[in-house]
Amino acid sequence: MKKTVKNLITWSPSHLITSQKSAFTLAEVLITLAIIGVVATMTIPTLISNYKKQTTETKIKRFYSMMSQAISLSEVDNGNALTWNKPDMAYNEDGSLDFIGQKNNALSYWNKYYAPYIKVANIDDTTYDSQLIISLTDGSQFMFNNGHCAHFAYFPNGYDENSIAGIGHFEFLQCGSAMNLHYRYPERSFGCRDEGTQQQTTREKALAACTEYGKYCSCLLEFDNWEFKDDYPYKF
Repeated sequence: MKKTVKNLITWSPSHLITSQKSAFTLAEVLITLAIIGVVATMTIPTLISNYKKQTTETKIKRFYSMMSQAISLSEVDNGNALTWNKPDMAYNEDGSLDFIGQKNNALSYWNKYYAPYIKVANIDDTTYDSQLIISLTDGSQFMFNNGHCAHFAYFPNGYDENSIAGIGHFEFLQCGSAMNLHYRYPERSFGCRDEGTQQQTTREKALAACTEYGKYCSCLLEFDNWEFKDDYPYKF
């Protein structure tokens, strides 16, 4: 009987069909990482700066709106804010500023005209000389002082005694009719801090004042709808 012998096929490597995956060499990986690092170095500071600007803009707008609304509500109960009875500045017998008297006056004025109309997180009357440090619920703070006008220094990122005006904090005033020359709109009781005689009547003048002294930058921001334009003189 003849047997049928099946042919045995011997597979050699040349018969195998393989899929070879491409891979990066170590040098290519290092070059890629270096490029990513350079791009990150160039772009991340800009992204951080833009983020800081946007969050600061949002907080300043909210603060200005909050204060304006609170004053309007208080005027219903206490009359026109231009006629509010703000305490005089307190001095010692030797003519030096009476810090304790100033702080008590500021607290008294705050409690009567503002406190019922503004929700705050905390009031600290122990931190800084004659001023109150008032914390808001969004983490920002402002310093309230009994000067010739009621003086507000708003800190979007929280109070810092080394803060630079125009970048770290922004100044506002609430004045009576006798002192309203301190800001641009004399018919208002609350506004940005002007140079003293309604000087910042145009954006160009406000920009010049802001460039020279950061405490006047709130008027420039008011011109620009509380936004930091490209020519804003202080960088984040």
